[in-house]
Amino acid sequence: MNAARTFIALILAIAGSLASEASIIISEFMAGNNTTVVPNSVPGRFDDWIELYNPGPSEQDMGGWRLTNDPDGSDAWIFPAGTIAPANGYLIIFASGNDNPDSKNNLHANFKLAKSGEYLALMAPDESITSAFGPAGSSYPNQSDDVSYGIHPVTDNVVFFENPTPGAKNNEDGIARVAPLEVSPTRGLYQSAQQITLSTTTPSATIYYTTDGSSPLTNNGSPSAYATAYTSPIRISKTTVIRSAATANNFAPSSWEAHTYLLLDIDNANANGTDSNGLNDPILQQTRPAGYGTFPSGDYNMDQRLTRSTAQSPGHNGLTV
Repeated sequence: MNAARTFIALILAIAGSLASEASIIISEFMAGNNTTVVPNSVPGRFDDWIELYNPGPSEQDMGGWRLTNDPDGSDAWIFPAGTIAPANGYLIIFASGNDNPDSKNNLHANFKLAKSGEYLALMAPDESITSAFGPAGSSYPNQSDDVSYGIHPVTDNVVFFENPTPGAKNNEDGIARVAPLEVSPTRGLYQSAQQITLSTTTPSATIYYTTDGSSPLTNNGSPSAYATAYTSPIRISKTTVIRSAATANNFAPSSWEAHTYLLLDIDNANANGTDSNGLNDPILQQTRPAGYGTFPSGDYNMDQRLTRSTAQSPGHNGLTV
């Protein structure tokens, strides 16, 4: 009977330990650190950082665990033995690409974080994924300078933090961002007029766009003076730059999209330089403003003063080849 109780207690202890380990998560990270000071960091250094949170009642030796920015886990950074994630506490790893402890013995991973978005995951020693941003090989969204990204402490939603808290509980003022825009067709070279559609998966969002290359939103996230609210596909019949972004109440604006569409049709060009759809000059693309002037013609022949000259150069020995 005592042996059975001992066996059951051992199984429960192992299960509790595994559950505690599996609950360790990436709670916050920063991919654009310009001025944010991290506790115990080397003065004057502003490396990107990754914060791990251990909610369990016991500290965990992270030796053999891994951090990676590659969906297939190749070249993952391995925690050295003896690296401790404190009970109900936090562990900071700097993402400097240096892979060596600094003068204050802070750990540095062998990769940097991309502001433009990429994959980030924490892996257990058996290489199973225990926490990830950009699941299934996708990417976390574009990041901003000195704004962190992580788990909201109340809702568990993934949000942005304008008041980062490296090494401490995440703030409750984190805010989600409007989902990235989908633009179809994408930027490129086309030979006919196009209908451009804009969409986002955030249901309450309003999309704004411009066709003159200017910003659709101001610095505070409001529509710019030149922006138009998107309500239906945008028809373009000449070379056009479309910049777009979306806003929603209680959300940070989406990241901006910029797509350039080059429209020309050489095969069907009319004598006046346009095609049957009234598109641009097939060669010059007529993107210069009125009154710009004409393009100078090129002369790629050799100077005839050289090719037809019979004068002898100084030092000529009189021989003719």
